[in-house]
Parts: sequence; C-alpha cells; structure tokens
Amino acid sequence: MTKKYSIYICDDHLLFLESIEVFIGLQEKYHCIGHAETVEGAFQDIVRLKPDLILIDYHLNESNGIELLEKIKQADIPSSCLILTMRRDVNIRNRALELGARGYLLKTMGAEEMLRVFDLITGNKKLFYDSIEVGKTSRAALPEKQLT
Repeated sequence: MTKKYSIYICDDHLLFLESIEVFIGLQEKYHCIGHAETVEGAFQDIVRLKPDLILIDYHLNESNGIELLEKIKQADIPSSCLILTMRRDVNIRNRALELGARGYLLKTMGAEEMLRVFDLITGNKKLFYDSIEVGKTSRAALPEKQLT
C-alpha cells in the first residue's frame, strides 16, 4: 500500500482553500487533514496534527506566510512547507528558503503541476521547488534546487 501524505492548508481566501481541499481529497496519495485562515489557528493545528505537507498562502489578512514559517521553524516541526502566492518576488522566495520552506509556488500553476510538485517534494527531502524559475523556463520543465 502506498503511503498517504497528509496536507494542511493555511489560506484566507475561502473559495481557493476549499477548492484545493476538494482537489486533494480526490487524490489517492494525498489527503487534507485541516485548514485555517489565520497564522495562529494554523500553528495550533499544525502542532497538534503534524502534517507531512503544509501549503501556506503568503498574503494573509492579519499577517503573512513568512510569520507562520518562522513559528514552524522555531518549534522545530519537520513538515515540508510550501509557500503559495500570486507574487513573483525573489526576496520573499529567498526568505522562505532561509526559513526551511521546500517550495515557492505561484497560484497561477495548474492542479496537475501542483501534484507533480507534491510528488517531487515527498520523494526527495533535499529538494526546493521554485515557481519563479519555472516561469523563466519551459512550463513543462520542473526546475528544482538541491538543498545542502
């Protein structure tokens, strides 16, 4: 039997959050174990649930995803975190990488591409997926950086 990876989502746009949650629920390899719209709500759930993957929206109403990444790093939570954003911003990407994020995903990516990223991240613990670099190359290519 294939391992089923747990995913937690932090996003303050309810329609987007629920759509991703439904899509993940249709997958054999992944399942959504919870979601929150705030950093505090997400952090409390993440400590309790210990998901394999965490999808974090960068722009949240009262804060941003970097704040949640900082809390996760300080608490030494081993989940793989992916920042979701509409912003093509290398400074945010670099800060996310410094804090241990495993990917920087633009919300313009399609669902199948996101699944391929999940597969890459769950299959390689030293990988960082960068959507900004994808935009500079072929959309079919999945450029990745090996973490040291």
